[in-house]
Amino acid sequence: MAEFKALIEKARQVRMEVVLESLGSNSSEKERNKWHCPAHGGTSFHVWPESNRGQCFGCNLTSGRNVDPLGLLMATRRIGFVEAVEQLTGVVRTSGGQNNQVQRVTKKRQTKRISPCPEMNSRIYYHLFNIASGQDQSAGKIYLEGRGIPWEWAHSRFGLTWLQDPKIAFDILNDNYWNEEIESSGLVNSRGGFGYWFPLLLVPYFDGDYIVDIEGLIKKEDRGRNMNEDVKSLALKGIPRHLWGLNHISKGGEAVLVEGVIDALSVMRLTGEENVIAVPGVGQIEKVLQPKIGLLAHLRVLADRDEHGEGFSKQLRDQLAFKFPNVEITLNRYPEGLNDANEWLMKKTLIAA
Repeated sequence: MAEFKALIEKARQVRMEVVLESLGSNSSEKERNKWHCPAHGGTSFHVWPESNRGQCFGCNLTSGRNVDPLGLLMATRRIGFVEAVEQLTGVVRTSGGQNNQVQRVTKKRQTKRISPCPEMNSRIYYHLFNIASGQDQSAGKIYLEGRGIPWEWAHSRFGLTWLQDPKIAFDILNDNYWNEEIESSGLVNSRGGFGYWFPLLLVPYFDGDYIVDIEGLIKKEDRGRNMNEDVKSLALKGIPRHLWGLNHISKGGEAVLVEGVIDALSVMRLTGEENVIAVPGVGQIEKVLQPKIGLLAHLRVLADRDEHGEGFSKQLRDQLAFKFPNVEITLNRYPEGLNDANEWLMKKTLIAA
């Protein structure tokens, strides 16, 4: 018993900051003693260095109380007291002073699945985009500008980023997050493999400052090579799809709805306006039926000039009219001979040239 009490005391002497780092957290760059919460990602985890205790004021991780390193590990990894003691006392030690004795806490797979957390997911998504942006972007530039869309505009304004080396990106994420965190973010498929496993264009979907969804666009020349010919993009696994561009609409205003992000960007280039949103495929009508759409005064639908687009626009009009009777719905078609907005942009670009 005396030996176990000594182990408990030893575990409680592990610095809270070191435990947080081992859980994938970083300290706030703006506020002293504030850290990113290992559960929800916000910088609302406060550390009291003098007492070596901490508390998250942004979620229920610590149940509204301050905890010691053992309590933090138990709450975050959902393990028992004895196992937490064993993990904290099994760390590698150095010959330095007391504050620098702990080098790391070995990551251990959780026994329970983590519930998806939008804040934590957004943190992982931002990390992925940062990794991708440090890779060669030339293929993404060629892809977009070959479709008449300026690369610097799309990259800096809307965050589109080319993922050139998926393996390096996944390895870095694996080194910084638990398997369950990556799984809950939808970045791995049912077999545990990285969902974006070949080079493609990553498109972030924003809700405020959060990234809530990612779409991976496949170049035309790569379609049929890595996936079936009719697959144009890859989505996150198990994460609900969203509308792209909801940040661009305002209450009482007008918006244009198109099929797909490339068409949305094309309409923006054609009109000079950013009040354009995109539905992720004609089979995603229900994604349009959300409260923000009901704030609009007028929604103009520009569906592709094909059989699917025709049916999509009429179904959408009927469902929107039923759910949002105060929103005026107008169905528009692309000019004769043009199937979608990008064809329209390309033709206009060629004529201008």
